[in-house]
Amino acid sequence: MKSKRIIRKTLIIFALVCAWELVSLAVHSKLIMASPLETISAFFGMVREADFYSTILFSTCRVLLGFLISCVLAIIFSTLAYKSSLIKDILQPIILLMKSIPVASFVIIALLWMGSRNLSVFIVVLVALPILYTQLLTGLENTPKKYLELAEVFRFKPLMRALTIYLPSIREGFISACRLAVGMSFKAGIAAEVISGVGGSIGEKLYFSKLYFSTGELFAWTGIIVALSFVCERVVVFVFEKGFDLLNGKRILKMFTEKHAKPKKSPTDPKNSEIINDNQTVSPNTTDSHIHVGLSVNHVTKTYAETGQLFDISLEANSPEIIAVCGPSGKGKTTFLHILAGIRELDEGTISLPEKKSIVFQDTRLIEHLDAVRNVMCACPDKLEENIAGVLTELLPTECLDKPVSRLSGGERRRVELVRAFLADSQIIFLDEPFTGLDEEMKNKAIEFIKKYQGERIVVCTAHEAEEMKELESQKTVEI
Repeated sequence: MKSKRIIRKTLIIFALVCAWELVSLAVHSKLIMASPLETISAFFGMVREADFYSTILFSTCRVLLGFLISCVLAIIFSTLAYKSSLIKDILQPIILLMKSIPVASFVIIALLWMGSRNLSVFIVVLVALPILYTQLLTGLENTPKKYLELAEVFRFKPLMRALTIYLPSIREGFISACRLAVGMSFKAGIAAEVISGVGGSIGEKLYFSKLYFSTGELFAWTGIIVALSFVCERVVVFVFEKGFDLLNGKRILKMFTEKHAKPKKSPTDPKNSEIINDNQTVSPNTTDSHIHVGLSVNHVTKTYAETGQLFDISLEANSPEIIAVCGPSGKGKTTFLHILAGIRELDEGTISLPEKKSIVFQDTRLIEHLDAVRNVMCACPDKLEENIAGVLTELLPTECLDKPVSRLSGGERRRVELVRAFLADSQIIFLDEPFTGLDEEMKNKAIEFIKKYQGERIVVCTAHEAEEMKELESQKTVEI
């Protein structure tokens, strides 16, 4: 298949060269249309000139410098605009102006402000910045809300959010914008050199080729610009793709989490209150887990205009307790849990609960490109990698640990979420139908896992029927 595409592209290029030759024969004027052979001859003549390579290096470096400055500014401005609607509104007319004003106008105006030597850098920034900024801001604004909620509940650190949630969201759009911006940068940068007449540049060579009617050289330089644009585009895309892969990879995430990981305690240490599992030390509880915490829900309601009031719930609980929230689909179980977790607003009532929370969402919310261990590490930066792996093997086959979670089955993904929720530094855990996708045997294992790792924490678990919660031995049941 690949060889066929190469042959097809080769034939297309050959056909275009033949058409070019036919047009040059029809025009029959070297001053208007140089033939392919004349262009090639001019190119080899230029290569022998002493300043040929320095000219290419001069223009290419300035174009790429302008492009890199655009990338940095686009990252800064798009981040600020994403965080602040005021900054976004301020930048919007400026970016629109940069998109609308012709390059020639920019060059003439800029010549009044600065010398011609670095003019191409400035023009490239003006052309590339709007492309990169717009795409980056779009990617940030289109970050899936469910992952932002995940990061909010599990209190992802800013760097962790950037690496695991925002980078995958902006990746494809930013790479596409780079492809476009590099090509536009060469067009604008060389045009600025032509108009400003800066010495030692490709733009100067184009200007003299036109001035002396050296059409062959003009065509040759044009071909060089196209080739430089193509090569630089490929290099830039390759570098950024590798950069994204590195930032999303295991090594960077491990370096980040290892800074916060707690050293292992000795199993013989009398002060060690952690559960020992297969020579791995993992705390089922959290910091200050000996402190009993409470949950108080006083007439919490949620009402929708279309369906009316979903529920009016009052509840009191103290750790360690398991509370079952039961009711048929559509009655608001998930909404109630989201209100408790702080990711949805209540209409009326009051809630008092611990600040540190963790959750198993009804819909799967895992970082798809990461494996099971790294997904748990994102929410548990204080846990060592080998310890997390040891706990995961209580619910998952060992061969599943190093696979991206996108390749796991629904039941396996559910078990990863259970481990993440119970190893996270939390004082209250919300489980939204946690046994979905699990067969009876695995459900029993999950129940034993919950009991083992609950510690001194409150667990709020939803189910369709109270009977489903019987094996979990819940202390309270709330019917919705």
